[in-house]
Amino acid sequence: MTQTHDSAQEQPVNKPIQALLSFIFGTGSFILLLLFFSSMIIRADGNGVVAAQMAMLWLMLSVLLALFGFILGLRARYTLQNKKFATFGLVLSCPALITTVLMPLFTVFMYYVRS
Repeated sequence: MTQTHDSAQEQPVNKPIQALLSFIFGTGSFILLLLFFSSMIIRADGNGVVAAQMAMLWLMLSVLLALFGFILGLRARYTLQNKKFATFGLVLSCPALITTVLMPLFTVFMYYVRS
């Protein structure tokens, strides 16, 4: 029994919903990241623990949305249409992911600088 192969190459599938969701999640994660930094500025001024708790909530939600936006953006990036939405979703998701990676390093650095 012989197998026949189609001579047509696989074409990328159009995934407009994934590209649009990537853009929406990326935008949401960027807005939440801005809220995180504004809450940290309020906390630095000495206005209580509530600002610090809200800052951590904003950061966790931002990272969650950024992960979804990044994954969907990668999946939708290789499609026939809506590459711009997927690219914008990736670009908007990256700052939250980078901040999350750099935050522990910055915390350790500041601990040793102040001691």
